Amino acid sequence: RLLIVPDDALNFLPFELLLTEAPEADVQDYRGSAMDYLFRRFRVSYNYSASLLVVNRQREFTERRESFLGMAPSFGSSIAAERACDREEQYNLRCNVPEVEHIHNILGGKMFRNVEANKEAFIRESGDYRVIHLATHACLDENDAMLSKIFFSDGDLSIYELSKMDLQADLIVLSACNTNTGILLKGEGVASVARGFSLAGCASSLTSLWSVDDCATSEMMQFYYDELGEGRSKDEAIQRAKLSYLAQADKASSHPYFWSAFVQLGDTKPLEAGRTWWQFLLYFLPFTALPILALLLLKMVFNRKSATVS
Repeated sequence: RLLIVPDDALNFLPFELLLTEAPEADVQDYRGSAMDYLFRRFRVSYNYSASLLVVNRQREFTERRESFLGMAPSFGSSIAAERACDREEQYNLRCNVPEVEHIHNILGGKMFRNVEANKEAFIRESGDYRVIHLATHACLDENDAMLSKIFFSDGDLSIYELSKMDLQADLIVLSACNTNTGILLKGEGVASVARGFSLAGCASSLTSLWSVDDCATSEMMQFYYDELGEGRSKDEAIQRAKLSYLAQADKASSHPYFWSAFVQLGDTKPLEAGRTWWQFLLYFLPFTALPILALLLLKMVFNRKSATVS
């Protein structure tokens, strides 16, 4: 396990892509089986500072009504291949709704799709959830750090607005473009959308370092939540999600552009409260059923012996 607190321009580097061994000079293959990427050997996570890491580990979260809030907004009729920002007009995403539906099946909670995934709904609902997932567009403002934003069906939410919110979520997943990039502030690090959610109280985030492909991102996110649903830590979940993605990708889609943009920031503990009540029931049912079956069997044997004696 590696915990990295990057400085200066290293904030823009996904360390997972470093190679532990040099490839053969004549081999040009980005597949995981051909490249010895660092993340194959280590779970990698990041933090803004060591002191913030300690604070996040010591904080106590209040009990919340729901486990998961997912939002997958729509923006019109045209389809976009990336979850990037167009300042004139945002375009529909082909894969964000199936992504949120898949996660909802794992964690339960509530989801808003298409036009219902609006800014008003997010502001109203977001304070009551442990896990928040936004599958949408994000926009980097290179002139004013506080104006970088993330989009909903009817508008956007800026870092400035986020910094005034009280979310207290265990995990925010920013399934969008450039959510961990922005203006590099001396002594402060990167002023990014992810940083805005951290200021709002989110203990950890999964966030991106560049413009990401829509459907490849959706695949990655589904793998990620499959692992979280199994009780794995967040850093292990993203490690295994990338390995799962590479295992089924062809040579073209194995390029790091498609899968390595997302990095895990902040607290990496498993989502202890991530499962719904019926998932806990299914998990513990075998342990409770065995003693009950044993008692029933003993009763049947005792009744049979009693009948024989009579």
